[in-house]
Amino acid sequence: MPHTLTYVYDPICGWCFGFSVALDYVTKHMPELSVDIRLGGMISGNGITPYSTLFQMVGSGRTHLEQKTGAKFGNAFWDGMLPSESLMSSQPSNAAIPTVRTHDRAMALPYTMAIKKGHFVDGRDFSDPALYPDLANSLGLGELTFDIPAPTESTAALGTEYAATHSPNFKGYPSLFLAVGKFDTKQALRPVELSYDGPTLLKLIEAAALRM
Repeated sequence: MPHTLTYVYDPICGWCFGFSVALDYVTKHMPELSVDIRLGGMISGNGITPYSTLFQMVGSGRTHLEQKTGAKFGNAFWDGMLPSESLMSSQPSNAAIPTVRTHDRAMALPYTMAIKKGHFVDGRDFSDPALYPDLANSLGLGELTFDIPAPTESTAALGTEYAATHSPNFKGYPSLFLAVGKFDTKQALRPVELSYDGPTLLKLIEAAALRM
């Protein structure tokens, strides 16, 4: 029976952006694997702050992240987005994911990857509601209607998902869990060791699948 990989993700998480390289390798070499995106709300509430306040801290880790993951941040992000006074918040992008997940669950992963590229490479602002239909159209999803909250706002649905995501096995972003079958939230999820190297991550997932 096919397996489902639950990927705990947050749009603001730079390491999730870096992890996209390894995860892309896995999905290309293990096409039978389903990936379920779960949202954690890394930056919300009192944690919301202008990008500029974290410019030095985020910039100091750039070289390490790029070397470890193979992902490359775009100049549009470093020169335009990161020094800006736009609010760093998980809320707008996290509100977009369920719309795509409901429309076509298999497209949720490509959509999250497009969100990451739009932000960390192309320097698009997550607070811009136009970003989300633009990305949907670019992936051939058609004219979807998105209800995007302001950076400081939340929704009841997001609050419920955040609470469910923060299970006892949750260790941070990104996190991976494996289950037999497809998208059953009642299943017991087996934690999967994380690697930012694609071939290594593939072996870890295959080994976890054999133990189930």
